[in-house]
Amino acid sequence: MKTLSGCSLALLVIAISMTAMADPTRPAPGWQGKDDNSKAQPAIDIRLQLIKQTDSGPVALLNGQLVRKGEYYQQYQVLEIQNKQVVLQLNGERQVVRLLNTAIKQYED
Repeated sequence: MKTLSGCSLALLVIAISMTAMADPTRPAPGWQGKDDNSKAQPAIDIRLQLIKQTDSGPVALLNGQLVRKGEYYQQYQVLEIQNKQVVLQLNGERQVVRLLNTAIKQYED
């Protein structure tokens, strides 16, 4: 009888300690979306494909979308369009996207 109660007590202690441990199969906090308290930025792959000077000012091609200074690309505001980079802003944080291919192509007329 002592052995049975000792085993039962040991199993009870193990069960209690296992409930206190984190479940390794439980999803990470915030896996379904951004919490109101978190300031995490969404991860978006932004590629700067082209910068062109026009009569009305520079334009940039971001993932196939033409934008000008002050306009929005998705949720990012375009702050500056420079010679080889574009400065974007989201929630007060700036992000610089650089032009990957800086070779200047010469076209014949």
